[in-house]
Amino acid sequence: MIRVDYNYHGHTYRCGHASLIDDEKYILEAVNCGYSKYGFSDHVSVYPFFYWDKTMRMHDRDVDSYLESIYKLKEKHKYFIDIYAGFEAEYDEVIEKYLCSLRDKCDYMILGQHYVLGRDIRHNIDYPIEYAKKVCKAIDSGIFDLVAHPDIFMQFRYNISDDDMEEYLENCIIASKMICIKAKEVDIPLEVNLGGFFSRDIELEPRYPTKLFWDIVRENNNKVVIGIDAHQRNDIPLATLKLDLLSDFIDFDKLNILKDYDPVVYRKNNSKLSSLYQSTKDSLTSVEARIISSFNSREDLIRGLRTIPNHKGIKSKYFDCITFFKREELIRVIKKCPDKDIVSFVDEYYSKKKKDKNKIKQKVKER
Repeated sequence: MIRVDYNYHGHTYRCGHASLIDDEKYILEAVNCGYSKYGFSDHVSVYPFFYWDKTMRMHDRDVDSYLESIYKLKEKHKYFIDIYAGFEAEYDEVIEKYLCSLRDKCDYMILGQHYVLGRDIRHNIDYPIEYAKKVCKAIDSGIFDLVAHPDIFMQFRYNISDDDMEEYLENCIIASKMICIKAKEVDIPLEVNLGGFFSRDIELEPRYPTKLFWDIVRENNNKVVIGIDAHQRNDIPLATLKLDLLSDFIDFDKLNILKDYDPVVYRKNNSKLSSLYQSTKDSLTSVEARIISSFNSREDLIRGLRTIPNHKGIKSKYFDCITFFKREELIRVIKKCPDKDIVSFVDEYYSKKKKDKNKIKQKVKER
Protein backbone atom coordinates (compact mmCIF):
# COMPACT_ATOMS: atom_id res chain seq x y z
CA MET A 1 0.00 0.00 0.00
CA ILE A 2 1.27 3.47 -0.96
CA ARG A 3 2.32 5.67 1.94
CA VAL A 4 3.79 9.17 1.99
CA ASP A 5 4.53 11.34 5.01
CA TYR A 6 3.85 14.77 3.49
CA ASN A 7 0.92 16.85 2.31
CA TYR A 8 1.09 20.19 0.48
CA HIS A 9 -2.61 20.56 -0.33
CA GLY A 10 -4.30 21.88 2.81
CA HIS A 11 -6.95 24.55 3.37
CA THR A 12 -8.13 26.75 6.24
CA TYR A 13 -11.42 28.31 7.34
CA ARG A 14 -10.55 31.47 5.37
CA CYS A 15 -11.62 29.96 2.05
CA GLY A 16 -15.26 29.84 3.19
CA HIS A 17 -15.88 26.14 2.54
CA ALA A 18 -13.56 24.43 5.05
CA SER A 19 -14.05 23.61 8.74
CA LEU A 20 -14.15 26.56 11.13
CA ILE A 21 -11.20 25.33 13.16
CA ASP A 22 -7.88 26.83 14.16
CA ASP A 23 -4.97 26.27 11.74
CA GLU A 24 -2.97 24.50 14.44
CA LYS A 25 -5.44 21.61 14.64
CA TYR A 26 -4.42 20.49 11.15
CA ILE A 27 -0.80 20.42 12.26
CA LEU A 28 -1.56 18.45 15.41
CA GLU A 29 -3.48 15.90 13.33
CA ALA A 30 -0.65 15.67 10.81
CA VAL A 31 1.88 15.04 13.59
CA ASN A 32 -0.42 12.43 15.11
CA CYS A 33 -0.58 10.66 11.73
CA GLY A 34 3.20 10.61 11.40
CA TYR A 35 3.66 13.33 8.79
CA SER A 36 7.07 14.98 8.57
CA LYS A 37 5.97 17.83 6.26
CA TYR A 38 2.69 19.74 5.97
CA GLY A 39 1.84 22.62 3.67
CA PHE A 40 -1.09 25.03 3.80
CA SER A 41 -2.20 26.07 0.32
CA ASP A 42 -5.47 27.86 0.81
CA HIS A 43 -7.42 29.16 -2.17
CA VAL A 44 -5.67 32.31 -3.24
CA SER A 45 -7.57 35.56 -2.90
CA VAL A 46 -9.04 36.97 -6.09
CA TYR A 47 -7.21 40.05 -7.35
CA PRO A 48 -9.01 42.95 -5.60
CA PHE A 49 -10.19 44.25 -8.96
CA PHE A 50 -12.50 41.22 -9.38
CA TYR A 51 -15.55 40.54 -7.25
CA TRP A 52 -14.85 38.26 -4.32
CA ASP A 53 -16.93 35.14 -3.60
CA LYS A 54 -16.74 34.49 0.15
CA THR A 55 -17.78 30.83 -0.24
CA MET A 56 -14.82 30.02 -2.47
CA ARG A 57 -11.71 31.87 -1.29
CA MET A 58 -10.17 34.20 1.23
CA HIS A 59 -10.34 37.96 0.84
CA ASP A 60 -7.23 39.84 -0.24
CA ARG A 61 -7.11 41.56 3.13
CA ASP A 62 -6.65 38.14 4.82
CA VAL A 63 -3.47 37.19 2.96
CA ASP A 64 -0.98 38.68 5.42
CA SER A 65 -2.68 37.28 8.54
CA TYR A 66 -2.93 33.88 6.83
CA LEU A 67 0.81 33.83 6.16
CA GLU A 68 1.60 35.17 9.63
CA SER A 69 -0.43 32.36 11.24
CA ILE A 70 1.41 29.67 9.30
CA TYR A 71 4.87 31.06 9.93
CA LYS A 72 4.12 31.21 13.66
CA LEU A 73 3.11 27.54 13.58
CA LYS A 74 6.25 26.79 11.58
CA GLU A 75 8.39 28.15 14.41
CA LYS A 76 6.29 26.68 17.22
CA HIS A 77 6.35 23.11 15.85
CA LYS A 78 9.73 23.11 14.11
CA TYR A 79 11.06 20.21 16.20
CA PHE A 80 8.13 17.97 15.28
CA ILE A 81 7.18 18.79 11.66
CA ASP A 82 8.25 21.03 8.77
CA ILE A 83 5.48 23.50 7.91
CA TYR A 84 5.15 25.39 4.62
CA ALA A 85 3.04 28.40 3.57
CA GLY A 86 1.56 28.35 0.10
CA PHE A 87 -1.44 29.15 -2.07
CA GLU A 88 -3.65 27.26 -4.50
CA ALA A 89 -4.58 29.37 -7.51
CA GLU A 90 -6.20 29.37 -10.91
CA TYR A 91 -4.09 30.83 -13.69
CA ASP A 92 -4.91 33.43 -16.28
CA GLU A 93 -2.55 35.67 -18.24
CA VAL A 94 -4.43 38.76 -17.07
CA ILE A 95 -3.54 38.23 -13.40
CA GLU A 96 0.08 37.09 -13.82
CA LYS A 97 1.44 40.13 -12.02
CA TYR A 98 -0.81 39.53 -9.02
CA LEU A 99 0.04 35.82 -8.91
CA CYS A 100 3.76 36.65 -8.97
CA SER A 101 3.34 39.11 -6.09
CA LEU A 102 1.75 36.33 -4.03
CA ARG A 103 4.32 33.75 -5.13
CA ASP A 104 7.11 35.96 -3.79
CA LYS A 105 5.45 36.02 -0.35
CA CYS A 106 5.15 32.28 0.22
CA ASP A 107 7.11 29.02 0.09
CA TYR A 108 5.31 27.44 -2.86
CA MET A 109 2.22 27.65 -5.06
CA ILE A 110 0.10 24.91 -6.53
CA LEU A 111 -1.94 25.22 -9.70
CA GLY A 112 -5.55 24.33 -8.91
CA GLN A 113 -7.24 25.14 -12.21
CA HIS A 114 -10.94 24.57 -11.49
CA TYR A 115 -12.17 26.37 -14.60
CA VAL A 116 -11.07 28.33 -17.66
CA LEU A 117 -11.32 31.98 -16.62
CA GLY A 118 -14.31 33.75 -18.11
CA ARG A 119 -15.57 30.79 -20.16
CA ASP A 120 -18.49 28.64 -19.05
CA ILE A 121 -17.79 25.68 -21.35
CA ARG A 122 -17.33 22.92 -18.81
CA HIS A 123 -20.12 20.76 -20.26
CA ASN A 124 -18.87 21.17 -23.82
CA ILE A 125 -17.02 18.31 -25.56
CA ASP A 126 -14.15 20.71 -26.36
CA TYR A 127 -13.67 21.72 -22.73
CA PRO A 128 -10.86 19.20 -21.99
CA ILE A 129 -8.70 20.74 -24.75
CA GLU A 130 -9.38 24.31 -23.59
CA TYR A 131 -8.59 23.30 -20.03
CA ALA A 132 -5.32 21.61 -21.02
CA LYS A 133 -4.22 24.68 -23.00
CA LYS A 134 -4.71 26.85 -19.92
CA VAL A 135 -2.84 24.41 -17.67
CA CYS A 136 0.09 24.25 -20.12
CA LYS A 137 0.32 28.05 -20.17
CA ALA A 138 0.24 28.06 -16.38
CA ILE A 139 3.11 25.58 -16.21
CA ASP A 140 5.08 27.67 -18.70
CA SER A 141 4.68 30.73 -16.47
CA GLY A 142 6.98 29.11 -13.89
CA ILE A 143 4.75 30.40 -11.08
CA PHE A 144 3.59 27.01 -9.89
CA ASP A 145 5.49 24.20 -8.16
CA LEU A 146 3.02 21.38 -8.81
CA VAL A 147 -0.28 20.75 -10.60
CA ALA A 148 -3.16 19.85 -8.27
CA HIS A 149 -5.97 17.56 -9.48
CA PRO A 150 -4.78 17.73 -13.12
CA ASP A 151 -7.67 15.49 -14.20
CA ILE A 152 -10.41 17.55 -12.54
CA PHE A 153 -11.63 18.58 -16.00
CA MET A 154 -13.00 15.05 -16.41
CA GLN A 155 -15.49 15.41 -13.55
CA PHE A 156 -18.03 16.75 -16.03
CA ARG A 157 -18.02 13.56 -18.12
CA TYR A 158 -21.15 12.36 -16.34
CA ASN A 159 -23.08 15.24 -17.96
CA ILE A 160 -22.00 14.41 -21.53
CA SER A 161 -24.60 12.75 -23.73
CA ASP A 162 -24.06 9.21 -25.03
CA ASP A 163 -23.86 10.55 -28.59
CA ASP A 164 -20.96 12.88 -27.69
CA MET A 165 -19.15 10.59 -25.27
CA GLU A 166 -16.77 8.99 -27.78
CA GLU A 167 -15.49 12.35 -29.06
CA TYR A 168 -15.38 13.72 -25.52
CA LEU A 169 -13.18 10.85 -24.32
CA GLU A 170 -10.88 11.31 -27.31
CA ASN A 171 -10.47 14.95 -26.29
CA CYS A 172 -9.80 13.83 -22.71
CA ILE A 173 -6.95 11.63 -23.94
CA ILE A 174 -5.49 14.49 -25.99
CA ALA A 175 -5.80 16.89 -23.04
CA SER A 176 -4.22 14.40 -20.64
CA LYS A 177 -1.24 13.91 -22.94
CA MET A 178 -0.81 17.68 -23.34
CA ILE A 179 -0.67 18.18 -19.57
CA CYS A 180 1.65 15.22 -18.98
CA ILE A 181 4.09 16.25 -21.72
CA LYS A 182 4.26 19.86 -20.53
CA ALA A 183 4.69 18.87 -16.85
CA LYS A 184 7.53 16.53 -17.76
CA GLU A 185 9.16 19.18 -19.96
CA VAL A 186 9.28 21.63 -17.03
CA ASP A 187 9.87 18.78 -14.56
CA ILE A 188 7.13 19.55 -12.05
CA PRO A 189 4.99 16.86 -10.38
CA LEU A 190 1.33 16.07 -10.92
CA GLU A 191 -0.89 15.50 -7.90
CA VAL A 192 -3.12 12.51 -7.23
CA ASN A 193 -5.85 14.45 -5.45
CA LEU A 194 -7.86 12.75 -2.72
CA GLY A 195 -10.47 15.50 -2.45
CA GLY A 196 -12.88 14.24 -5.09
CA PHE A 197 -13.02 10.57 -4.19
CA PHE A 198 -16.14 10.44 -2.01
CA SER A 199 -18.09 12.72 -4.33
CA ARG A 200 -19.67 9.64 -5.96
CA ASP A 201 -20.69 6.15 -4.91
CA ILE A 202 -17.39 4.35 -4.12
CA GLU A 203 -18.51 1.41 -6.26
CA LEU A 204 -18.19 3.69 -9.29
CA GLU A 205 -15.08 5.47 -10.52
CA PRO A 206 -14.79 8.79 -8.63
CA ARG A 207 -15.14 12.15 -10.36
CA TYR A 208 -11.36 12.35 -10.00
CA PRO A 209 -8.74 10.98 -9.89
CA THR A 210 -9.51 8.96 -13.03
CA LYS A 211 -7.99 5.77 -14.40
CA LEU A 212 -7.76 7.21 -17.93
CA PHE A 213 -5.59 10.14 -16.88
CA TRP A 214 -3.29 8.26 -14.51
CA ASP A 215 -2.68 5.50 -17.03
CA ILE A 216 -1.31 8.19 -19.34
CA VAL A 217 0.78 9.61 -16.46
CA ARG A 218 2.26 6.14 -15.93
CA GLU A 219 3.07 5.75 -19.64
CA ASN A 220 4.74 9.16 -19.67
CA ASN A 221 6.60 8.47 -16.39
CA ASN A 222 5.68 11.84 -14.87
CA LYS A 223 6.70 12.62 -11.31
CA VAL A 224 3.75 12.30 -8.94
CA VAL A 225 2.82 13.54 -5.46
CA ILE A 226 -0.16 12.71 -3.25
CA GLY A 227 -2.39 15.60 -2.10
CA ILE A 228 -5.01 15.27 0.63
CA ASP A 229 -6.85 18.48 -0.31
CA ALA A 230 -7.75 18.78 3.36
CA HIS A 231 -10.78 20.93 4.13
CA GLN A 232 -11.35 19.43 7.55
CA ARG A 233 -9.19 17.78 10.19
CA ASN A 234 -10.47 14.26 9.53
CA ASP A 235 -9.30 14.40 5.91
CA ILE A 236 -5.75 13.72 7.13
CA PRO A 237 -6.31 10.31 8.80
CA LEU A 238 -8.79 9.39 6.02
CA ALA A 239 -6.04 9.69 3.39
CA THR A 240 -4.84 6.12 3.96
CA LEU A 241 -8.34 4.71 3.43
CA LYS A 242 -8.86 6.77 0.28
CA LEU A 243 -5.56 5.62 -1.20
CA ASP A 244 -6.49 2.02 -0.47
CA LEU A 245 -9.87 2.40 -2.20
CA LEU A 246 -8.28 4.23 -5.13
CA SER A 247 -5.96 1.30 -5.75
CA ASP A 248 -8.95 -0.36 -7.49
CA PHE A 249 -8.64 2.26 -10.23
CA ILE A 250 -5.01 3.38 -10.14
CA ASP A 251 -1.91 1.18 -10.04
CA PHE A 252 0.16 3.22 -7.58
CA ASP A 253 3.07 0.76 -7.72
CA LYS A 254 3.69 1.74 -11.35
CA LEU A 255 3.52 5.50 -10.78
CA ASN A 256 6.69 7.55 -10.21
CA ILE A 257 5.60 8.81 -6.78
CA LEU A 258 8.07 11.10 -5.03
CA LYS A 259 8.60 9.63 -1.58
CA ASP A 260 10.38 12.65 -0.10
CA TYR A 261 9.15 15.81 -1.84
CA ASP A 262 9.99 19.34 -0.69
CA PRO A 263 8.73 22.10 -3.07
CA VAL A 264 11.22 24.69 -1.81
CA VAL A 265 14.25 22.45 -2.39
CA TYR A 266 12.78 21.11 -5.62
CA ARG A 267 12.44 24.61 -7.11
CA LYS A 268 16.00 25.53 -6.16
CA ASN A 269 17.23 22.48 -8.05
CA ASN A 270 14.97 23.05 -11.06
CA SER A 271 16.75 25.55 -13.32
CA LYS A 272 14.07 25.28 -16.01
CA LEU A 273 11.30 26.28 -13.59
CA SER A 274 13.33 29.17 -12.16
CA SER A 275 14.16 30.43 -15.65
CA LEU A 276 10.51 30.38 -16.74
CA TYR A 277 9.47 32.27 -13.62
CA GLN A 278 12.10 34.95 -14.12
CA SER A 279 11.03 35.33 -17.76
CA THR A 280 7.43 35.82 -16.65
CA LYS A 281 8.42 38.46 -14.10
CA ASP A 282 10.50 40.32 -16.68
CA SER A 283 7.49 40.71 -18.98
CA LEU A 284 4.83 41.76 -16.48
CA THR A 285 2.39 44.60 -16.99
CA SER A 286 -0.34 45.63 -14.57
CA VAL A 287 -3.54 43.61 -14.27
CA GLU A 288 -5.50 46.74 -15.16
CA ALA A 289 -3.54 47.21 -18.37
CA ARG A 290 -4.09 43.58 -19.39
CA ILE A 291 -7.80 43.87 -18.71
CA ILE A 292 -7.99 46.91 -20.96
CA SER A 293 -6.27 45.03 -23.78
CA SER A 294 -9.18 42.58 -23.91
CA PHE A 295 -11.75 45.27 -24.86
CA ASN A 296 -12.33 46.73 -28.32
CA SER A 297 -13.15 50.31 -27.33
CA ARG A 298 -13.13 52.72 -24.43
CA GLU A 299 -16.94 52.59 -24.25
CA ASP A 300 -17.00 48.76 -24.13
CA LEU A 301 -14.36 48.84 -21.43
CA ILE A 302 -16.27 51.23 -19.17
CA ARG A 303 -19.48 49.27 -19.73
CA GLY A 304 -17.67 46.07 -18.83
CA LEU A 305 -16.21 47.57 -15.67
CA ARG A 306 -19.69 48.45 -14.45
CA THR A 307 -20.95 44.91 -14.94
CA ILE A 308 -20.61 42.14 -12.36
CA PRO A 309 -17.90 39.95 -13.92
CA ASN A 310 -18.25 36.43 -15.21
CA HIS A 311 -14.58 35.81 -14.51
CA LYS A 312 -14.96 32.23 -13.22
CA GLY A 313 -17.42 30.95 -15.74
CA ILE A 314 -19.96 31.62 -12.98
CA LYS A 315 -21.24 35.01 -11.88
CA SER A 316 -20.10 36.23 -8.49
CA LYS A 317 -22.82 35.99 -5.84
CA TYR A 318 -21.51 38.75 -3.64
CA PHE A 319 -21.04 42.49 -3.99
CA ASP A 320 -17.69 43.68 -2.71
CA CYS A 321 -17.16 47.40 -1.96
CA ILE A 322 -13.39 47.19 -2.45
CA THR A 323 -13.91 45.84 -5.95
CA PHE A 324 -16.46 48.56 -6.75
CA PHE A 325 -14.13 51.38 -5.71
CA LYS A 326 -11.18 49.90 -7.60
CA ARG A 327 -13.27 49.62 -10.74
CA GLU A 328 -14.52 53.19 -10.41
CA GLU A 329 -10.92 54.35 -9.95
CA LEU A 330 -9.89 52.62 -13.16
CA ILE A 331 -12.81 54.22 -15.03
CA ARG A 332 -11.64 57.67 -13.84
CA VAL A 333 -8.11 56.93 -15.04
CA ILE A 334 -9.38 55.75 -18.44
CA LYS A 335 -11.47 58.90 -18.89
CA LYS A 336 -8.39 61.05 -18.17
CA CYS A 337 -6.34 59.32 -20.85
CA PRO A 338 -5.79 61.95 -23.60
CA ASP A 339 -4.48 59.63 -26.33
CA LYS A 340 -5.27 56.26 -27.86
CA ASP A 341 -2.66 54.29 -25.94
CA ILE A 342 -4.81 53.59 -22.90
CA VAL A 343 -2.80 50.52 -21.89
CA SER A 344 0.49 52.41 -21.46
CA PHE A 345 -1.25 55.28 -19.71
CA VAL A 346 -2.96 52.98 -17.22
CA ASP A 347 0.16 50.88 -16.67
CA GLU A 348 2.17 54.00 -15.90
CA TYR A 349 -0.52 55.25 -13.49
CA TYR A 350 -0.60 52.05 -11.45
CA SER A 351 3.19 51.66 -11.47
CA LYS A 352 3.54 55.18 -10.07
CA LYS A 353 0.80 54.51 -7.52
CA LYS A 354 2.62 51.40 -6.27
CA LYS A 355 5.93 53.28 -5.98
CA ASP A 356 4.28 56.09 -4.01
CA LYS A 357 2.63 53.55 -1.70
CA ASN A 358 5.99 51.84 -1.07
CA LYS A 359 7.61 55.20 -0.28
CA ILE A 360 4.95 55.92 2.33
CA LYS A 361 5.45 52.48 3.89
CA GLN A 362 9.19 53.07 4.03
CA LYS A 363 8.76 56.44 5.75
CA VAL A 364 6.44 54.88 8.34
CA LYS A 365 9.05 52.19 9.06
CA GLU A 366 11.79 54.79 9.49
CA ARG A 367 9.84 56.71 12.13
